[in-house]
This record gives sequence, structure tokens and C-alpha cells, in this order.
Amino acid sequence: MRAIDTLAMPAGQGKLPPSRNARVAVFGSVLMPVLEFGDMAHADGVAWVDRALAEAAALLQRSPDTIQ
Repeated sequence: MRAIDTLAMPAGQGKLPPSRNARVAVFGSVLMPVLEFGDMAHADGVAWVDRALAEAAALLQRSPDTIQ
């Protein structure tokens, strides 16, 4: 059984390594507070969420039956 590895890094800033070896990616309550209390314009907030979710997806393993 493998241990749980954690990464404490900012999402959406291009710092999460695209390892593709995770089975589960969990984001703490990060998206809503950044959008609510940050100083980003709407378009910048949408782009940040897009980058953050893309980084999370890059951490995950691809299923053998995934269409590429």
C-alpha cells in the first residue's frame, strides 16, 4: 500500500508538477476564497480557475480506457 503524498503549493500559478502519478487530487477550499477576496477581474478569475484545474488534472494518472 502506498503512502499519501501531499503538496502544499499554490494552484493556478504553474508550480504544480505534472507528475501523472496521482490517483486522487484534492484541493483544499482554495478556489472560492481566492475568487471572492482576491483582486482579480472576472476574466482573470476564470483564467486562474482554468489553470488551477488543468494543473490538478495533470497530477492524475490516465486510465487505460481514457480517450486521448
